[in-house]
Amino acid sequence: FDDRLIIADLRALQSIAQTSNSNGILIKLKDLDQAREVGLRLHRELGSAYSISDWRDINENLFDAVKVERFAIFFVVFLIVLASTFNVSSNLFINVIRRYPDLGTLKALGLSKKQIVRILSFQGLLLGALGLFAGIILGLLLCFGVEVAERYFELIPTSVYKIDHIDLSLRAWDLLGISVATLAISYLATWAPARRGAEMNPVEGLKYE
Repeated sequence: FDDRLIIADLRALQSIAQTSNSNGILIKLKDLDQAREVGLRLHRELGSAYSISDWRDINENLFDAVKVERFAIFFVVFLIVLASTFNVSSNLFINVIRRYPDLGTLKALGLSKKQIVRILSFQGLLLGALGLFAGIILGLLLCFGVEVAERYFELIPTSVYKIDHIDLSLRAWDLLGISVATLAISYLATWAPARRGAEMNPVEGLKYE
C-alpha cells in the first residue's frame, strides 16, 4: 500500500513470520485528533509490556520535514518582501526629490523634522499596506482556485506521488506574521529617504520653485 504496509491473510503472514500469534492490533478512530489521547489511555491500562504508537509517531520524520519546509517557505517569502521593499524605498526616495519644493515650503512654514519624517514614513507604510492587502487577496484567490482545480483535474498524478491532492490550510498566525514583517520592513525601508528629506535645507527646496 505505501511500501511498508502489507494487507494479506493472517494465516499467510503468520506462516511467513513463523509465529502463531498476532504481532499487533490496528485501531481506527472516527476522530484522528483523539489518537494521542487514546494511545496514552491504552498505555496506562496495558502497561509497558505493550508498545503503542499513533499516526503521529509513525510519521514523525514527515512532520519534522514539514516544519522545516514551513520555516524555509516563510524565509523565502521574507526575502521576496525584502526585495520588494527596495522598490518602495527607491520610489519614495525619488518622490522625496520631486517634492523638494513642497518640503521646502513646509519647512519654511514651521514643520519640524519629526513631522516630515512622520508624513513620509506614513506614505511608505501606506504603500506597504496596500501591497500587503493586494497580496493577501491574490493569495486567497489562488488557494481557492487550486482547491477547485483539484476537484476537476488531476493536478498531482497518483502514479508518481503517493497523494492525489493537497489540503490547503490558512493559519491566522502565519498571516499575522507575514503582515507584521511586511509592514515593519516597509516602514524601515522608508525611514532613510524620509530622514534625507527632513534634513533638507528649506532654501535648497525653495530654489526649485
